[in-house]
Amino acid sequence: VDTPGLSDVKFRALAAEEITLALKQNGLYHIFFVLTIEAGRLRPVDITTVRTVLEAAPITSFSVIINKIPSKTANKLRGHPEHQNDLLSAVLQQTPKRATLQGVFYVDSCQDLVDEDDIVWDLPKKLEEFIYTQEPIEIFAGDVANIGSEEYDALVLNAENEMAALEVKQHEQAERAKLVEDVVNDARRAMLDDNTEQVEKLKEETPIRGEAGCEALELLRREEPRIRMQKALDASSPSNVDPLRAALDRVEAQNASSPEPVMAAQEIADWKLRMREMCQ
Repeated sequence: VDTPGLSDVKFRALAAEEITLALKQNGLYHIFFVLTIEAGRLRPVDITTVRTVLEAAPITSFSVIINKIPSKTANKLRGHPEHQNDLLSAVLQQTPKRATLQGVFYVDSCQDLVDEDDIVWDLPKKLEEFIYTQEPIEIFAGDVANIGSEEYDALVLNAENEMAALEVKQHEQAERAKLVEDVVNDARRAMLDDNTEQVEKLKEETPIRGEAGCEALELLRREEPRIRMQKALDASSPSNVDPLRAALDRVEAQNASSPEPVMAAQEIADWKLRMREMCQ
């Protein structure tokens, strides 16, 4: 059953009735929401439709088809799970906890269909496979509430505000992750260059950058032994494993004197095995 969305003001009440009727047929359902992207993000009206339908029926799983994706956006999404997660987070933030997102399919925009009337589109094979491999759920008419349309505009406004707040949060998280990455990479280079002064300087300056700085310092504390072990491995050879042995002794001494181990016992054992293999 293909039902209209709720974004059209003129036909909203009728669309709500049709969606309600479609969900009251008693049986197995495959629930798909077809969404579109506008200015690089999902439209608040689409997200509100998803939320409204999921709250009206006991839907435990659903799938999403994102349609008419601009080529630049499609290239950004493919092969980059972090971008896909950012895009979908707006939907997941609005859905009931009982409803699980089962799958997502991305459909590129097709210029041959733009502004055309009465065009038959051949369903891509992969999309067809996606549709038929999603698991069905059972819905009973008595469990479905009537979908209301009266508060839809207010819900859309709320979705817009929540999406704006989410984008600010994602931007802050990205900046924080970049700061942590930069600090750790700078420290790694300084360690590999035996620039102890620079390493200590980074340790002193990083905490004043707030929570991100503290996170970077903690990550650096965990990474430092591994970086030094790798440097010792590079300096060792089958005829001279002294650098690696000295680095191992240092790690074990740090473990013995620290309330929290700087390296797990199994990891130390793995490094010792590599040293023995080098000597053979």
